[in-house]
Amino acid sequence: WGVVVTDALHGLVAAIAYGKPVVWTTFSDKLVGDGFKFRDFFASLGAPAVVIPPSSSWTDKDIIAAARSYECERVAEQIWQACPLTRSHA
Repeated sequence: WGVVVTDALHGLVAAIAYGKPVVWTTFSDKLVGDGFKFRDFFASLGAPAVVIPPSSSWTDKDIIAAARSYECERVAEQIWQACPLTRSHA
């Protein structure tokens, strides 16, 4: 299995919808809004918003451990209910 590492909110939502562990990172210091939409999204999951900067010294093992904390079946189910596609596309 893999881990989705993304700097896009859509990437976070898609990863959760497909049941993939996800990590939020930044690839630039030019993020508009200082990450408020990410913090708001993580708050809706009841999870801490941990951003891993690309210059971080975290190992692959650390990233995988962090990603697992963001899996949320309840939100994934709500996303699938709102999505016009069927699960057979997953």
